[in-house]
Amino acid sequence: MFAVLSLLLIATLVVTGLTAITTGRLLVPWLRRTVARPRMWGTGALLLAVGLAKHDGPFLILAGFVLVILAQLLRPSALR
Repeated sequence: MFAVLSLLLIATLVVTGLTAITTGRLLVPWLRRTVARPRMWGTGALLLAVGLAKHDGPFLILAGFVLVILAQLLRPSALR
């Protein structure tokens, strides 16, 4: 049961992360309103997914959490 939930979480992080990186938008509406930098959030989500898939990746999980939190706290970048 735990393996199925872990795979579902990893797949969700990969799909939302890749979508955020490629399109610059988040799939989930409540995240779309709170995340200022979707590409940074997507990169963090992919790092989280890789860290969870490699059972010995605490550094990747920590780096993913930091990027996801920074993506929500930092202001949007100015368009040039």
